[in-house]
Amino acid sequence: GPYVVKEALPVGFTNTTPNPVTLTAPAGGTAIADFGNQQQGTVNGTVYNDKNGDGVQGAGEPGIPNVTVQLISATNNTVVGTTTTDANGYYSFGFVNPGPYVVKETTPSGYAPTTPTTVPVSVPAGGAASADFGNQQTATIVGTVFNDVNGSGVQEPGEAGIPNVTVQLVNPTDGITIIATTTTDANGNYSFTSVAPGMYDVRETDPSGYASTTPNDVLVAVP
Repeated sequence: GPYVVKEALPVGFTNTTPNPVTLTAPAGGTAIADFGNQQQGTVNGTVYNDKNGDGVQGAGEPGIPNVTVQLISATNNTVVGTTTTDANGYYSFGFVNPGPYVVKETTPSGYAPTTPTTVPVSVPAGGAASADFGNQQTATIVGTVFNDVNGSGVQEPGEAGIPNVTVQLVNPTDGITIIATTTTDANGNYSFTSVAPGMYDVRETDPSGYASTTPNDVLVAVP
């Protein structure tokens, strides 16, 4: 008569054949149900503070904890696992079926990535794949646009900030590429946050009815 044969899948393996199997046992005969299993693998890596921005974890560059990392199937683009890094910036996905995946990092607040935030990996049967992620701490550029009443080039008591003035952050290499744009607040203050280390050109657009008493372009180095 008809039967269903079911295998209890061993830990650390995934099925490569149907489980369970439906078959019919003939009178006086034999029915066969075989089961194939393939060893699972792991995916691991480190999210680290790339202080010098070279994309490689060097001495003195610690791991970053509590960073979200996802494992995504490259076959159907579905998330198959989510985890967070430990105190040392280490993460791991265990019992991963062999095949192609994408490992995706969520860049932690206050950092800019120095390596790709998505890394394709191939998990071998019974083996491991690895993907590391480097991030460099960002900084803030701030300043004030003010009414330089006496034309001294220095903001002195009684010289108020000028609101609604356009300030741009420009790539100093070509002097053309605008990285970010903002406007001054009611006190004439502006800020650019989450700025990666490097050289920048801060450019002011003179407000109507004013002439500059300081340079409109200021080169700044973000440590």
